[in-house]
Amino acid sequence: MSQPGTPVPPPPFARGPGAPPPVPPADPWTREIFRTQIVRLIGAASGVALAVFAIVTFWIPVVGLVISLTIVILRRYQIRLRDYYAAYFLPYEYPEQGALDVGYVLGLVGVGLSGLASAGWLIIFFGNL
Repeated sequence: MSQPGTPVPPPPFARGPGAPPPVPPADPWTREIFRTQIVRLIGAASGVALAVFAIVTFWIPVVGLVISLTIVILRRYQIRLRDYYAAYFLPYEYPEQGALDVGYVLGLVGVGLSGLASAGWLIIFFGNL
C-alpha cells in the first residue's frame, strides 16, 4: 500500500522487459482431472438425452393407446362424433356423403403414433449393433 502522493507504477505489460514470467503449462495430473471431468460430462449428457428419448417414446404409445381405445368405445356404442359436430356446427340437413368422420382420423393418428414409438424403441435397443 502506497503513501499518499507516492507514484505507483502501472502493472507490467504481458510482453517486454518488465513482463511477468509466463504461466507454466498444467501438470499431467491437472490435465487428467480435466479429461476425466469432460468424459463424465459427456456421459451424463448422453444419459440424459437417452432418458428424454425413452420418456417420449413411452408416452407416444400411451397417447396412441388412449386414442385407439376411445375409438373402440365410440364404435362399440355407435357414438358418431360426426353427429355431434353436425348438431352444433352444421344446418339440419347436413350432407352425409363426404362429411369428415373424426373417429377414423383419430384412429389413424393413434396407429401412426404407436408405430412411431415402436420404431423408436427398435432404434434404442438395436441402433448400435
